[in-house]
Amino acid sequence: MKEELQAVATIMALVNPAMCAAIFSGIAGDRPRNERIREAFISVLIIAAVLLIAAFFGTTILKTFGVSLSAFTCAAA
Repeated sequence: MKEELQAVATIMALVNPAMCAAIFSGIAGDRPRNERIREAFISVLIIAAVLLIAAFFGTTILKTFGVSLSAFTCAAA
């Protein structure tokens, strides 16, 4: 359970939903409400898909490009 909480906290820190909401509001603030909701929903789906792909296939993708997990961790830090 501790590892899952750490993973969620890490993703929340990386994605920073409060800042993303502020940026989205600034970009789409003058559009009609239903269009903003539709665009926000599509954005959430795309982001969720990218995060799920990274979660399930991230190490496989890194191995395909010849990058070790420790090298990636070093470069990301």
